[in-house]
Amino acid sequence: METSILIGLDREAGSTLPLLQQLRFDAGSPALNLLSTVGRRRSSAPIERMGTPERLQDWLAGNGLPPVPADAGQLSAVMELREAAYRLLAGHGTAADLAIANTWSSRPMPGPCLRRQPDGTLTLEQPPASFESLMSRLARDFADLAAEPPEQLRVCDFPGCGMLYLDTSRGRRRRWCSMGRCGNVAKVTRFRASHEESR
Repeated sequence: METSILIGLDREAGSTLPLLQQLRFDAGSPALNLLSTVGRRRSSAPIERMGTPERLQDWLAGNGLPPVPADAGQLSAVMELREAAYRLLAGHGTAADLAIANTWSSRPMPGPCLRRQPDGTLTLEQPPASFESLMSRLARDFADLAAEPPEQLRVCDFPGCGMLYLDTSRGRRRRWCSMGRCGNVAKVTRFRASHEESR
């Protein structure tokens, strides 16, 4: 199964949505948002929304994460973690997927340090962002979700989508990753089918 790459800088083929909606930052956590950078995941033509290091930078900015230097090799590592994490959260992960997730989640993350300023006051300084700390943070988020799946973790009902998201709606009745995307298409499809049956 081949994965289509986004056409142009900020569009998938046929889409008129702006960049932030293309990358879909609505799954409930940065880790789940990373999974959604593959669109139509369970269809015969999945869409890769993060096919270049520049798109990775767009994704980081859209999620409020610090920019980190990234080249093609590091982008490949992000995609490898993304796919391993998806399989683990979807319930069909392998030993290799566990190894990928654990390799990153077990890496130490630098913490903040106290610094004395010239006037004698103490300030808390955050460590500089790095690719390794980003990957460790995402892997730990995935690990938390996989070890104790929250009750609100859902899979989009729309055939072919497969996006995982946290349902924080009242009564937890959300069925689709996005009402404006899969939900709308599902309703239109259902309407057309019932209209055809009534003829």
